[in-house]
Amino acid sequence: MLDTKYQQLPNENWRDYGIRLIGILLDQRPDDLEWQDIVDALGLKIHRDSLRKAQNTEFGGYAIYKYMLGKMDELKAKQADNSEYLEELKQARRELENEKYKIRDERNELRRLQREESRRESFADLVKRIIHENVEPICDEVCVRENNLSIKDSSTLIIPVSDVHTGVVCKNAWNNYDTKELICRLKEYFNKICEIKERHKSDYAVIVLGGDLISGIIHRNLRLENNEDVVRQIKTISTYLSNFVRDLANQFVDISIYSVSGNHSRVMADKEDSLKGEELDSLVPFYMQANLQNYKNVHIYTENSVDDTMVCFKVYDKLWYAVHGTYDNPISVVQNLTMMTGVKPDGILIGHRHSNAMLSIYDTKVVQSGCMSGVDNYAIQKRLSNTAEQFIVVATPNKTIECLYDIQLSESSINSVAKSLASSS
Repeated sequence: MLDTKYQQLPNENWRDYGIRLIGILLDQRPDDLEWQDIVDALGLKIHRDSLRKAQNTEFGGYAIYKYMLGKMDELKAKQADNSEYLEELKQARRELENEKYKIRDERNELRRLQREESRRESFADLVKRIIHENVEPICDEVCVRENNLSIKDSSTLIIPVSDVHTGVVCKNAWNNYDTKELICRLKEYFNKICEIKERHKSDYAVIVLGGDLISGIIHRNLRLENNEDVVRQIKTISTYLSNFVRDLANQFVDISIYSVSGNHSRVMADKEDSLKGEELDSLVPFYMQANLQNYKNVHIYTENSVDDTMVCFKVYDKLWYAVHGTYDNPISVVQNLTMMTGVKPDGILIGHRHSNAMLSIYDTKVVQSGCMSGVDNYAIQKRLSNTAEQFIVVATPNKTIECLYDIQLSESSINSVAKSLASSS
C-alpha cells in the first residue's frame, strides 16, 4: 500500500496526480515507490514496463510536461510589458494544452483497445457456446477396449494431423486433392494407425492437431483454389476429424487430443493486421468436443496451458511441445522454446513445411510432420514437390521415440510425374 505522502491530494485531478507520482519516481528515485505502485494507484490496465518505457523517453508525457513548465518559467522571467513575451506565453500555454489533449486521446485509445479485446473474447465465447448447443453428438455404439497390458509393456502412438488445408482443390501433375480425396487420405491414415497399433500393442494415443486444418483466405490464389468458404471449411474438417477420432476411439483404451493453430486460418489476410489467437483453427476442438461428448475415453483439451502458439503434454514421463511452425524453425526451435519456458523438452512436434523430417538437437527429438494436401499452386511456384504424408511416433515408458513411421498418404509426387512422362513418350 502506498505511503500517505504519495496519495492523491483532495484538489488534485487524476492526470495531475499521475504526473506528480511519475515526477517523484523519476526525479527523486525513492525506495518506497515503484512503477507497479503507480499503475495500481491510477488503475491503469497496462503493464508496469509499458508505463516505464513510455515515461523514460524525451517524448513521454512527463518529459513534455516538464519541458513546457520550463518554457513558461523562462517566459515569465521576461518583461511583462514585452509583447513578444506575451505571445510566446500564449503559444506555450496552447502547446501545453495540446499535450494535455494528446495524453487524454492516448488514454481513450488505450480504453478503446481494451474494449475491442473484451468484445473479441466475448465473441469467441459466444461462438464456442453456440457450437456446444447446436452440434449433435455422435450416438454410435461405443466399444472401448480394455487395457490388458502393464505400464512397462505398453506403448503410445503420437499421431499428428497437420496441414490438412481443407477446402483447397489441387489438380496438377503431382497431385489430385479435394474434400473427397481428403476422406480417402484420412481413411488410409486410420488403416496405417491400426496396423502400427497392433504391431506395437499400443493401448494409448495422443492426437495433435498441428494447425492449417483449413485452406483459409490469406492468399489471393487460395480464393481461386478453394471450393468452400472458410465457414464451410471449418464445418467440413470438424466433421471429418470427429469421425476419424470416433473410429480410433473403438481401437484404443484412451485418446488425448491437443491442438495448435496455424497461419492459414487467421481472420485477416495481412498477418500484420492479425491478432495472435484469432485463428479459426481454434474452433475445431470445440466442435469435436461437442460431437464426441459420448466417448468417455476421448479427452479433448481446448485450452493450452502456456500459450495459444504452443501446447505442452507428457507421454509417460517425457515432455513434448507442439507448435505449428509459423514462428519456429526446426534448427532453433529447441533452444528458443527452452529459453522461453525454462524447461527443456524431450520431443517437439512441428509442421508448416509440408514434409516429413526428424532432427536430434541437444538430445531433443524434433519431429517435423508433413501435410495432407500435397502439391498446390504455391508449392509449384516455389518449385517444391511435397507428397501427402505424416509421421507417427511410437513412444514407450523408456524411450521418447521407440519407433518413427513415415506414413505416405498418396502416391509419391515424383513417381506420379515420372509415370505421366513415361506414358506420354
